[in-house]
Amino acid sequence: FSSSYPTIVPATSHQGGQDGVISVLNRNLTQLLASTYVGTSGNEALYSIALADKQGLNFPSPSFKFTPFYVAGSIGPSTDSSIAMGWLNPAYDYSIPTSSDQDALLLSGYLGLSGVGTGNYIAMSAVDVQADSGYNQHFFVETHSETDTASIVTVVGQHKGGLVADSLTWGQPGSAQYFQRFKRDGNSGFSKLKTAVWGDSAHATVDVSPTALLVDDCGNTYFSGWGGSPNPEGNTEGMALSANAFQTTTDGRDFYFLVLDPDWKSPRLATYFGGVGREHVDGGTSRFDRTGRIFQAVCAGCGGTSTYPTFPNNVYASSNGSSNCNLAVTVIDLDVQNARVSVQPDPPVFCLPNTFSILDSSINVQDFTVYWGDGNSTSSTSLQGGHVYASPGTYPVQVIGHDTICDTWDTATFTVQVNPAYDSVYTAYAYDFCDPLRAVTAQLIHASDSTLVTDRIMDWTISGASFTTPQVSTNLPSAGYNVITLTTVDTVCNVVQTFTDTLLFRLPPYLNMISDP
Repeated sequence: FSSSYPTIVPATSHQGGQDGVISVLNRNLTQLLASTYVGTSGNEALYSIALADKQGLNFPSPSFKFTPFYVAGSIGPSTDSSIAMGWLNPAYDYSIPTSSDQDALLLSGYLGLSGVGTGNYIAMSAVDVQADSGYNQHFFVETHSETDTASIVTVVGQHKGGLVADSLTWGQPGSAQYFQRFKRDGNSGFSKLKTAVWGDSAHATVDVSPTALLVDDCGNTYFSGWGGSPNPEGNTEGMALSANAFQTTTDGRDFYFLVLDPDWKSPRLATYFGGVGREHVDGGTSRFDRTGRIFQAVCAGCGGTSTYPTFPNNVYASSNGSSNCNLAVTVIDLDVQNARVSVQPDPPVFCLPNTFSILDSSINVQDFTVYWGDGNSTSSTSLQGGHVYASPGTYPVQVIGHDTICDTWDTATFTVQVNPAYDSVYTAYAYDFCDPLRAVTAQLIHASDSTLVTDRIMDWTISGASFTTPQVSTNLPSAGYNVITLTTVDTVCNVVQTFTDTLLFRLPPYLNMISDP
């Protein structure tokens, strides 16, 4: 509300109500390099800033360097048709919709070197206001790379209106938290690329207060936040969890860690984290790094408890030495970036000339190279198609996966047994058709070398008889013609054959005598 905040010309003055401010200081914090108000006649709040290219770009012309940035926040009820921030470049559109409630605010700008006004300056290059019904605000904004030139950013926020997720995105419709992805759209503002809505499926109250956001070098989105007391509304009960969650239960007053894949289709991690001590922390006090680690500061052990998870056994302090809250620090290496090759031979043993296939459940792999063990190799973006071997043998197979986004590699090896082509069989029966006991022995014979088959599943059907395999003997139930059906399965070559044979046993001789008195 103050109109005396220090600014450097060219700068926007206090616009009325509560304004946001953006200031740039030197690394020693001894000199103010640039500073301006940001706002309208209503109430604004700026929560986070993200530098888009720390190396600098030539913009808007090669005549001077600049550092682009993005800012997330909110804008309150206002009848203003534009927003002011620093030096107003007439090439850009600063118009905003009027609103009767609190809306989410996204700004982009750049820090220019001296040449306009009296020194370095802050200029706005685009603005977006999400003016839907009800409470809505962006808390954190992150670029997708420290050297991003595509101007794509991700925001996390809360809403109590009708925000709807895009199809095929992970989430819980009707919830109060959201991720959104935007792209700078020239001088006309931002284009919304994607929205994911998540939480406990109810937006009447928010579930968690955001504390950190990151998009890592592989495009995964990281979030941490806390809910429940001392937050006056909402709690962590009913949040979605992943199969690899560290903690699956909550007292409603815990932290919630979430990592989504680059397409926001599935969580790499969704877990509770905390004890029974009302864990919380001020937003922005925690960090992630782009290699997949969470560094989380926590106000834990409130009420003098010592139930907050600690690890390993030799940490600095595993119990709370205070009668109330104390600082806890958690470091989690999620290791979600590396290429992970997970494959299985399908099947590990088979017969020529069948095609050998590989079942693939790899993660973070865009390119595969397969060495088939017979002197051949293939490279492709998938493992579909398989391989045909020319001769029987045991072959070592090596699968190398490459994550082209993060430039990580992984390798898996296995062996495959290639057997000769399927050898047909025929049936043979040993019996004496005059045998009054009707004893019969049945066999399967290899067609190639007339040897006995001992490695196949056989299912015999003879009315009234029972058989054992592979060489079966029994007594047929009656004389005359007996139909035998045999089904044989070669599980290695995956071939089924069925045989039907008829065996004849003669009726026993009988004496028919006629008496002649």
